[in-house]
Amino acid sequence: MAMVPGFTSYKGWSPSENVIPLSGKYLAISLKEYIRIPIYSSMCTVFEKGSPAGGVRAEVRVTNVTPQDSAVIACTATNAYGSHTHNMELKVQDVPEAPRDLRVTREGSRSVTVTWAAPPSPNTPITHYVIHLKTQTVSWESNSVRQLRTEGSSTSAVLEDLLPAKVFQVRVVAVNSVGESPSSEPLSLRTDGEAPSAAPVTVRAVGVSSREVQLTWAAPDPDTWNGQLLGYYVGHKQDSPVGSGRSFSFDTVGVTGGGEETWTVGNLEKFTRYVFVLQAFNGKGPGPLSTEVFATTLEDVPEAPPEDVTCVALTSTRVEVSWSPPPAHLTHGRITTYTLTYTPMDDHTGLPAGEARIVNGQSATVGDLERYTNYSVTVAAATRAGVGVSSQPVVCATEEDVPQAPRTIKVVMNGPNSVIVAWAAPERAHGTVTKYILYRRAPPARDPIRRILPPQTLWLEVTDLASNHLYEFWVTSATRVGEGPASPVVSATPSATVGSGIYSVGGEVRAARGTDVVLSCQHVGRPTPTLSWRRDNAPVTHDSRYEPQLDGGLLIRDCQRSDSGNYTCHASNRHGSDHVVYTLIVMVPPAAVLLHSMGSTSTSVTVSWRHVDDGGAPVRKLTLTWRPDPGEWREVTLARHLTQYTLGELTCGTEYHLYLTSHNKIGPGAASEVITVRTKGSRPSPPPQHRLISVNTTAVTLRLTAWADQQCPIAHFSVRFRPSNQRDWQMVSGRLPGSQKEYALGDLAPATSYELSVTAQNPAGETTAAYNFITLGLTGDHLQEGLGSISGGRMGPTGGIGTAAEDVFTDPAFIVPVIISCIALVSIVIAITLCIRRRPGNGQNGNQGGRGGRFLSHFCSREQEQPGGERTVLCNCQEARALADT
Repeated sequence: MAMVPGFTSYKGWSPSENVIPLSGKYLAISLKEYIRIPIYSSMCTVFEKGSPAGGVRAEVRVTNVTPQDSAVIACTATNAYGSHTHNMELKVQDVPEAPRDLRVTREGSRSVTVTWAAPPSPNTPITHYVIHLKTQTVSWESNSVRQLRTEGSSTSAVLEDLLPAKVFQVRVVAVNSVGESPSSEPLSLRTDGEAPSAAPVTVRAVGVSSREVQLTWAAPDPDTWNGQLLGYYVGHKQDSPVGSGRSFSFDTVGVTGGGEETWTVGNLEKFTRYVFVLQAFNGKGPGPLSTEVFATTLEDVPEAPPEDVTCVALTSTRVEVSWSPPPAHLTHGRITTYTLTYTPMDDHTGLPAGEARIVNGQSATVGDLERYTNYSVTVAAATRAGVGVSSQPVVCATEEDVPQAPRTIKVVMNGPNSVIVAWAAPERAHGTVTKYILYRRAPPARDPIRRILPPQTLWLEVTDLASNHLYEFWVTSATRVGEGPASPVVSATPSATVGSGIYSVGGEVRAARGTDVVLSCQHVGRPTPTLSWRRDNAPVTHDSRYEPQLDGGLLIRDCQRSDSGNYTCHASNRHGSDHVVYTLIVMVPPAAVLLHSMGSTSTSVTVSWRHVDDGGAPVRKLTLTWRPDPGEWREVTLARHLTQYTLGELTCGTEYHLYLTSHNKIGPGAASEVITVRTKGSRPSPPPQHRLISVNTTAVTLRLTAWADQQCPIAHFSVRFRPSNQRDWQMVSGRLPGSQKEYALGDLAPATSYELSVTAQNPAGETTAAYNFITLGLTGDHLQEGLGSISGGRMGPTGGIGTAAEDVFTDPAFIVPVIISCIALVSIVIAITLCIRRRPGNGQNGNQGGRGGRFLSHFCSREQEQPGGERTVLCNCQEARALADT
């Protein structure tokens, strides 16, 4: 019976199975009967051998199969009776390929959604995916790598429990029944930020001045920043019933990056308790408030003077002064003492400098004063910080007292029974003279005759005297307090012979400029005396200004300073002569003082002066007039005894014009010459870029303290920036105070070039500097940023840019590349020199491939044979030629 070839089962599986499992690296296929299989590939090997059941057993072994070997295999057996074909489908299974196109489709602060494209999985479905998640700083082999599993039918996953504003790396592995695929390409992602979740810690506050409190604190834990920490909000308000209903006032403070942050809160009330809080903030907003801390500003001098200052005279040499404290809110501390200053105001005292006394209470008795004298009294309160503002002067007069003795007395004969007695008023009356008392005594009588005269009487003719009898005379003056001491005693003996006698007493006469003065020369004598006037020993010429009077006096009209001098009236007849001397002092306003500058600081100017002429009367006060340029004139009144003064609280870097005027009882004198003084300081100086800018991924910190204020404190900063590919500037909201140490620009794009313009202004002017920077990439890598401060220049008030050379040539960002370039250039020159020297010389052409050629091969890129036997070698982009051997 003829047999048609057929197939039988082999190794436990039937010919009808379509899937042949893999075991190791080869596939076994069993064929039966007389079969021949063509060998199409070196991967296939056919074996034939006998079978116990008869016939032929054939095996085809295919080694190193791949999924690409999957196919339908037809096996046909043929004999004389026919043929039979059996089809078998070969499916080669393998692990999946790596997932592709991994991307973020939704990004949050604490979760993200990632998607990917499902990879091919040869002949078996993907059962699930494994997502590997780690932070940027750890390796994939670390135990901290998180693994998440998702179903094989899903190509997305939500990654949760992440930290805000952190950079993570994700990769995905596909898994099927065979095994795991290779990992996908890692994907770097950054979670969105949140406001900080913790407050600054270890906050401390301490008063450093009467207007300032210094705060120190540490940043919260970095894991709670939830983004780039841009700065802090420092809040303050008064800790009092007044401030309880108020909200905090906040200052914005940048991040210094040190271990401890510091900020000084200014413009506070003096000697006042404050409460302070802090908040950290990032690009998403502020975090929670810190624990409240308290501090009190330091004491300062009282801002207001004591009130209700009164002065009461107790005696002619003692006064009592009392007062009440300044208003409590203007005291600025605890009052420790009061300073009581009293200054005489009358010319007879010589107007010395005032005297001061320290008083503990609110009243004081001042003694040892001049009698019947006006005093200017001021009171100032003092704290531990010093003496405050003085009260407005209160004029206080001591009581009257008995007068001094009349200044002089004289007696002249007027006939056989009469004399004329004349006297001068006392130098210090110690009050208002109410009367004069003339005493006469005829020795040996002991009791004098007393005659009371009105206060305007300064001479008296005494009659009814006995001829040729000696008489003594003296005079006293009296105030309402009583009678003062007596003048010296003068004597006279009346006689019929009356020589020339002048009973005007003379002395010092003071007159204001422009007034008329009469110098009296009352006289007696028989015969009538001859009179003459001399000035400083020169005869007085009578003219329209010098006019003699009927009684012998001299009228000087419209007195001028040049009229000052000694005037003498001479009287003579045949019985004798007499004279009287006047010293005329014409008082005028003081002459201009000599004013000059002694130097300046950034906030003060010191001037000194020398008096030339007080104008014949003591200087009562000084007036310093000044103004800034430009600005309005102002003046300050100075004590008369000063010879130098420091004008403070001025603006730095500014010119000031000053002049000084002195005053006496006549009025203000001529002003001194105007002097010009400039306070120290100039426009701010910009820093190099590496000192100003600290770059991060999405933020830039500006260290504003890097600006040099040039002894003139910076008032404020203006900051603007823009991406380099845009035209419009973005302004930082508001001006930044000059006291701000740092400022952070947030919400910037990673790996992006920006232009920055910073303007600093102080009273001396403003300076604008321009800079370029590039933010870091998400992985924190630096991109090329140019040469640092070379791209930072200085702009003047007109906006023109000028490079600050001193900054460029001291900036490492400039120096280091220059040095490296120089070293590279020298190396190239040396290499070319060695190349030329060590090439073959005058040898044979056949030696050109010898030692010199091998050496050149280390430097040269190619050799070319040129016509004429000339060999050209190109080395390091430079061409070196060597002539062929001759």
